[in-house]
Amino acid sequence: NFEYRFRLIAAELAIATGDKARGVALLPPATGFPELDASQQIAWRFARAEVLSRDQQRGPALEELKWLQETAQAMSPLPSWLATVELRRAELMLAERQYEALAAVAASAKQQCPEFEQLDEFDYLLAKAAMRQIDFELARVHLTAIVQADPTKARGRQNAVARAQWMLGEVDFLEHKYDLAIASYAKVVQQTERQPWQNLALLQTGKCLELLNRSAEAIAVYERVASEAEDERLRDEARGRAQEIKRTALNGNTKVRR
Repeated sequence: NFEYRFRLIAAELAIATGDKARGVALLPPATGFPELDASQQIAWRFARAEVLSRDQQRGPALEELKWLQETAQAMSPLPSWLATVELRRAELMLAERQYEALAAVAASAKQQCPEFEQLDEFDYLLAKAAMRQIDFELARVHLTAIVQADPTKARGRQNAVARAQWMLGEVDFLEHKYDLAIASYAKVVQQTERQPWQNLALLQTGKCLELLNRSAEAIAVYERVASEAEDERLRDEARGRAQEIKRTALNGNTKVRR
C-alpha cells in the first residue's frame, strides 16, 4: 500500500541525510500494521533494524533481527537473506560486547550459509572480539582462517584478506613482536591489488622500525606514506613522525614513541 512504501522510502532518505530519529519515527513496530503481508513484514523489520542500529538503539535492533532470524529458520529452503541477518546480529553483538552470543551466531551462520560471500566477516568479528578480550592466540586463529581460506569460494576477497593480514600484524605489534609484525605488514604491502590497508601497514611498519631503533629505515617508510597515502591524516602522521625522529636525533635523545 501507499503508506507502507512511503514510510520505507522516507526512512531510507532520513538515514541518508543523518536524521536517525525521523527514521525511527517513520518505522514503528510492525505489529502496529496488521495489514502488512509476510514479505512486507520482512522488509519493514529489516529497515527498522537498520534505523534503530544507526540510532544506537542496539537492543531493539537485535530484537527485530531475532524475529527475522526466527522467520527465516521457519522457511524451507532457508532464504538467502538469513546470512545478512546473522551478520548484522553478529556486528551488533560485538558492539554490545555479547561475545558468547556472537560466537554462537557465527558458528550457526558458517554451518547454515556456507556459500555466503561475506562469510569471512564472521571470523573478522570473532577476531576483534578476541582482541578486545586480550586473547591474541584466538584472534590469530580467526585471522589466519581468513588469510588461508580457499579464494575460489568467494569473490572479491582481496580486501578481506588484506585487512586480516594487517590485523595479524597488529596482534604481533600489541605483543611487542616487532620483527614478526613487520613481516605481517609486508604481506599486505606486497599485494598486487591496491588496498586501503597497505598504507596503514606501512605506517605501522615505520612504528615497528622506530621501536627497533632502526631510525633511518623508519624515516624512509614514513616519507613513502607521506607521498603515497590518499588519507590526509595518514600523510600528516607520517610526516610528523619522520620530523620527530630527525629532531630527536639532532637533540641526541633516543626515546621512542609508540
